[in-house]
Amino acid sequence: MTARRQPLTRLTFGLAILLLLVYAAFPTRNYYWDGIGFALNIEGAAQDSGELAVRKHQMGGSRIYFNPNHLLHNLLGYVIYVPVHELFPTVRALDVLVAVNMVFSTITATLVFLMLARWSGDLRLSLLLTLLMAFSATWWKFSTDANAYVPSVSLLMACTFLLSDPLRRPPVAAIGLLHAVSILVHQISVLFFPAAVVAIWTHSYWCRGKRKRKAAAVYTLAAGVPVIAAYFWVWFGVLDREWSLRAFLTWITYNGSDVYAYRSAVSSVLESLRSLMKVFFGGRISLALRIVETPLLVLMLAVMLAALAGLVAGIRKMRTEPSRIEPSLDERFSRKFLTTWVGGFLIFLFFWLTEYPYYRLFCLPALILLLAVPVKRFPLAMNPMTAFVMFLATFNFTFMIYPYSKAESTPPIKLAGEAKAIWKSNVVVLYKEPTCDNWIMQYFNPNTNWRRVDFNDRDQVAHHIREAFRSGQSVWLDTSVLGHLRSSPELLRWLQGHAAMSEAWGISNGRHHIQFAELVPLR
Repeated sequence: MTARRQPLTRLTFGLAILLLLVYAAFPTRNYYWDGIGFALNIEGAAQDSGELAVRKHQMGGSRIYFNPNHLLHNLLGYVIYVPVHELFPTVRALDVLVAVNMVFSTITATLVFLMLARWSGDLRLSLLLTLLMAFSATWWKFSTDANAYVPSVSLLMACTFLLSDPLRRPPVAAIGLLHAVSILVHQISVLFFPAAVVAIWTHSYWCRGKRKRKAAAVYTLAAGVPVIAAYFWVWFGVLDREWSLRAFLTWITYNGSDVYAYRSAVSSVLESLRSLMKVFFGGRISLALRIVETPLLVLMLAVMLAALAGLVAGIRKMRTEPSRIEPSLDERFSRKFLTTWVGGFLIFLFFWLTEYPYYRLFCLPALILLLAVPVKRFPLAMNPMTAFVMFLATFNFTFMIYPYSKAESTPPIKLAGEAKAIWKSNVVVLYKEPTCDNWIMQYFNPNTNWRRVDFNDRDQVAHHIREAFRSGQSVWLDTSVLGHLRSSPELLRWLQGHAAMSEAWGISNGRHHIQFAELVPLR
């Protein structure tokens, strides 16, 4: 190893260890609701079948929920969870998914750092920009949560790392396969395709148009065939659907009800800017004042003030400095490839899903890499950049990361913990509609048995209640059942003819309404 590469190697390992330690020290307790759903599904499949078999009716994977937006995420999580759970029976699926995200986030940051170092030759610049991404609010929070975004972005970053080495021929088949897995982990990463084609077309290895077309075709087939095959496998082999092009296209483009409605260009510009700002800065001051201990809060505020002072002083000094005429970065590659990457996602998000900052994580590495070009033009920009990164990391830690690492910052999580003292064993919870709050209550109280009821079939409801009482189980009603009963006095009178109902227990405030009531057998 050359003397020049030794500092890079040491700094790379040091950066990876630092990020892993920081992420592991402050995992979020403000879980993304999808992550709880992933964990419930994975653990349920593992309990139904301890292994994957070939035939669909025997396959644990057949009980996996195949959401077309993140088609194979749950299945891949299941494959990782099962052997880990066999070795460590107390480890739960949510813990495994969070750990996987921490590792993938660290890999992503490491690849960003190595690319910046390769392009700029400036380790300080590379480190600062990498930390800017790693400690940005949405990336940091999702790096310590269970979600499909971070692993998918990490795979895109692996594609980028292989595409961007000017001294080596890009392995387009391997890049295509990596991109295919990224799409199967989260569908939105398909928008990376134009950028990958541009990267192949502008790479210095291929000079002739024929070779460029061949390389682009190989990449396209390697990326497209596995994705198409996976969607058809799930449609025919798992869901057992009849062929219908309209139904198939409706399924693969399904995105639930949470879609931002485009109103006007001005509205989308403002919403895009707000969402982009939330990528870098997040949290709530009121939450920090309630959760963060006073000595720590004072210390963090002092660091933020010092960083702001350094930022202002650095900017003033930088204004008198002439810019470099020729930066050492490969601007041709960065201008075409990275702007296509960023542009493809931002144009899509301008019209759809505009208000959700976490979808911008898919182009966050490209934004960070693009920042290297203007920053490199000004050597004195390192000083305000250092201060800015320090301010950003401290701000996000104080107002978001640290408070959300406490259960009391998230009322449903706190309530689920309190329920353990009440729902000790032999508990049946009847619900009418599945809710995200129910997912949390169920996941953190695994001894509970949740049964969906239909009050149009009162005999079924009465049967559930009698069977539970006969088995010595306690019966509880969730928020959706209680709300249904309040709107129907007749149903309430009918239910009271079978059991008495306790006072509702739970939380009810401006953000959450989670209520449960116990049914007591009539004497």
